[in-house]
Amino acid sequence: MKNLKPILIIIVFLLGIANIGLGQQTSPCQVPDVKKGKLMTGDGILINFKHLSCRNDTVYYTNMIGEPQKLAVANTFKVEKTGNYALILGGSLGIGALVGTLIGTKDWNGTSLEDNKGAYIVGMTVGFAALGGVIGLFIKKHKEVFRNPDFTFEFKISPLTLKPNQKYCTMGLRFRF
Repeated sequence: MKNLKPILIIIVFLLGIANIGLGQQTSPCQVPDVKKGKLMTGDGILINFKHLSCRNDTVYYTNMIGEPQKLAVANTFKVEKTGNYALILGGSLGIGALVGTLIGTKDWNGTSLEDNKGAYIVGMTVGFAALGGVIGLFIKKHKEVFRNPDFTFEFKISPLTLKPNQKYCTMGLRFRF
């Protein structure tokens, strides 16, 4: 038992040093890497970018002209990932056309389709998948991937409060930036 005390003291000492060392590490950047999107600065400027990444509390991106730029995370209001629905709509319409033509040609008795049944199914599937892809190219999607909590805005109107046994009432209005 007496030999165990120094070992425990050394273990506690080493754990304390390890905790201090781990506590001083810098936190990883909260902005995820984005291939293409929009960035809004704290001043309200909207920037379209390609290839955004974040290191050491600095956001690095390439603007649409191709020039590398950087901005501090503290000056970044939000980051949106942009894209379109070409793959989703193309796949959905393609699968729908495939299922529809398979069901429709299952009991086909016509003479003109018997020889070309496979080509008809493939043609309808590819055609509707291409149509869905073209439609999806024109429908844009935006997903917010980062919003700086330092730029929160809160507007709250408190209700009228009557205090019992007191001669005044309160009504609050609070702004927080």
